[in-house]
Amino acid sequence: MGRVPRRVARRAQHEREAEHGGGEAGADSPAGRRLSETLAFFEFLDKELEGVMERWRVHREQVFPD
Repeated sequence: MGRVPRRVARRAQHEREAEHGGGEAGADSPAGRRLSETLAFFEFLDKELEGVMERWRVHREQVFPD
């Protein structure tokens, strides 16, 4: 498995842990708040990554035209 797939898999694991751990820690506890923020950060990254990938496609076509 390459670097990027490992990072994606690791991030997915962290997301699952944050979702699961938030309930165990209690949403109002310091740990629960940190886990909630971590999950919100991953959601933010997912949305941002869509735009990054689209900009990469445009850039790649300019740098490596057919």
